[in-house]
Amino acid sequence: MEFDVRDERFTFKHEITSQPELTSNRFPDHYHSVYELLYCIRGDADFMIQHTRYTLRPHSLLVVKPGQHHQIVLKSSETYDRIVIRFDENNMHGKLRRQLRNLDSVYLIKDTKLSEELLRMDEMYQNIHRDLIYNAFIGELYVILARLLSSRELIQEADEVNEDFRMIIDFIDGHLTEITTIEDLCRSLHMSRSTIQKIFSDQLHTPIMSYIRVQKIMLAHTMLHDGINANDTAVRCGFRDYSSFYRAYMKIYKHAPVNDYRKI
Repeated sequence: MEFDVRDERFTFKHEITSQPELTSNRFPDHYHSVYELLYCIRGDADFMIQHTRYTLRPHSLLVVKPGQHHQIVLKSSETYDRIVIRFDENNMHGKLRRQLRNLDSVYLIKDTKLSEELLRMDEMYQNIHRDLIYNAFIGELYVILARLLSSRELIQEADEVNEDFRMIIDFIDGHLTEITTIEDLCRSLHMSRSTIQKIFSDQLHTPIMSYIRVQKIMLAHTMLHDGINANDTAVRCGFRDYSSFYRAYMKIYKHAPVNDYRKI
């Protein structure tokens, strides 16, 4: 059963694409400023996330973290059936929020309690009053995340990894606030500018410095939630001036960088 329940904080939807067009590029490379859980109930596809490719199996659960570029590549016209949940980590309670970064990318959850919880959302949508379903889904999300954080044995191994690209991404992740130009990468990785740009553009359809700026804004979003003021956040994230930080933050989050986040 299809559903779409959302506001500016949470999205819950069950979507079915019958006989998808393989040439339409329906699901291009993109990223979100929030977490995304994508439960692939049925479909014939590869899933690309950053430097890694996974062959999707029935009942694969994908975890995409804020700022991670990803893409579904459909391989046949088999029906693509999935449940998608999106949420801002800063709307989750503190202890759980801190553990989310420990999640892996793909879990194989067929015939597990996790699959039961996700599929239960269809039943909930049918049987719970519309005025209450949104809060019911939020409660269900907490159960799903708690089970997921206790299910390392369900992790699905990658089918292919681009090691050069992973090296670049790992360096960016480890030195994010220190990087101001592409030359910072060249010196540290002992690679030419053209080599780094080619490796990066072959994997993602975005310039490398644009990618780094997005990652800094994702970090800034969390720092603001933790109570650090906007000016200090801009400095700690490595922006040379506040106006550049402000424009970059507005572009992604569509509001000024402030730390007055609403709680659930």
